Amino acid sequence: IYPGWYAGRTPHIHLKVHVGGTPVDASSDPDAVATPARGLTYEGGHTSHTGQLFFDDAISDEVYATPAYARQSNQGRITNEQDSILGNHDDEPGFLLDLTGSVDEGFIGTITVGVDPSAESQEARMGGDPGGPGGPGGRG
Repeated sequence: IYPGWYAGRTPHIHLKVHVGGTPVDASSDPDAVATPARGLTYEGGHTSHTGQLFFDDAISDEVYATPAYARQSNQGRITNEQDSILGNHDDEPGFLLDLTGSVDEGFIGTITVGVDPSAESQEARMGGDPGGPGGPGGRG
């Protein structure tokens, strides 16, 4: 599954790093929202990092040209350079996922993100910029 986009944004995924909390079996808490893969939720702690991860435009072009994605119009999709959050950071390390693989076989994305576990995300404190402190990748 490759992420889509919404008007005025390039394809991206959101990232939050939570520290100091506890995974809880959602079946024991009727009010908990379970993650589908594990049936777990996360309680307590704090958010140390809030950021966004982006994809190379050429790979997005290739993916969206396949039959599985061709039903969606490219109307409203913009490039990384035009994105209001990523802006002119698309050539800096820490924003673009490194994808290996192919459209036919699938991709594996990797990125290394350094996070200060004692930090508290600006977004978590102020409900502000979705890119977190320091810009699109949330680097402070």
